[in-house]
Amino acid sequence: MTDKTQKYLKLIDKYLDGMTSIQEESDLLDWKKSSDLNKKIFNERCLEYESNAEKVESNESWEAFRYKYNNSDNKGKTKALTTIYKYAAIILLFVSIGLIVRLMNAPISDSEVFVAEVPMGEKCNLKLPDGSEVKINSDSKLTYQKHGGERIATLEGEAWFSVAKDKKHPFIVKTNEYDIEVLGTVFNVMAYSDYGRTETSLIEGKVKILSERLPNKMYLLNPNQKLTYHHNNKNFNCRKIDKHDLSWKNNEFEFYRMPFDELARRLERWYDVKIKLMNPELKELFYSGKFKNKETIWQVLDIIKISTPITYRMEHRKVFINLKKK
Repeated sequence: MTDKTQKYLKLIDKYLDGMTSIQEESDLLDWKKSSDLNKKIFNERCLEYESNAEKVESNESWEAFRYKYNNSDNKGKTKALTTIYKYAAIILLFVSIGLIVRLMNAPISDSEVFVAEVPMGEKCNLKLPDGSEVKINSDSKLTYQKHGGERIATLEGEAWFSVAKDKKHPFIVKTNEYDIEVLGTVFNVMAYSDYGRTETSLIEGKVKILSERLPNKMYLLNPNQKLTYHHNNKNFNCRKIDKHDLSWKNNEFEFYRMPFDELARRLERWYDVKIKLMNPELKELFYSGKFKNKETIWQVLDIIKISTPITYRMEHRKVFINLKKK
């Protein structure tokens, strides 16, 4: 195999991982069209990736890296979802659905704790032991257990919940700022520590927000409402859900007047890159826009450049953004 072919095999892998620039994609397309042999090499490489994804979904291969089982006399039993990285991206690419994980079908005891950690650049669909469905956003961690007659989920990051009804066992979502109590409903929780706020958006049913900072220590949230707790001034406010609040669940990114520094942190999580804002003035910018989670980070930045006065350069997985000079 020639050095040139080896070069394009690596470029195909990069393309399948969604990491090629616009110029690299153009070069790859030209190379593919240049001969039937190149087209065959390209198609075989894609099929190889798809085959790997199917192997990941099979029980035998999936179990080999999905769980880390830890059994201790003092700490009880813990099952953790290990980092998925490349294989989860392959499944999302070829199957066009989220990664579905069944943690367990049988009831679990109070001593069993399940931990799902989703790395940057990935999302994950889970079915909890009680039948509740959860979609976890990138760079998030969800811990689940049954304790004292309650179903308790502790969230760091962001997740969408569709909770199975069980009147005898309330479902509690714990964040750093407040708890959310439900019996059976659909809602979204955003609890990233570096966004300056914690949000609960209710789609169906009712949820009870529990906090010492609230009047009567609780607030009943109704459908199509979002409750936000602002970390700096320690205030709550409630408003109608905006359509962009839940766009991440459908693999779409939609923003309305989002502070640019928060946009940068979101892009870091979605694309597993490090972004450095080179000018303090960038934090004073706001961005509004919409795009699907199909573009590469380069394409997204090019879209942002259309309506925002920025320039950028990339070094490996680091992005340096500058305010465009007038």
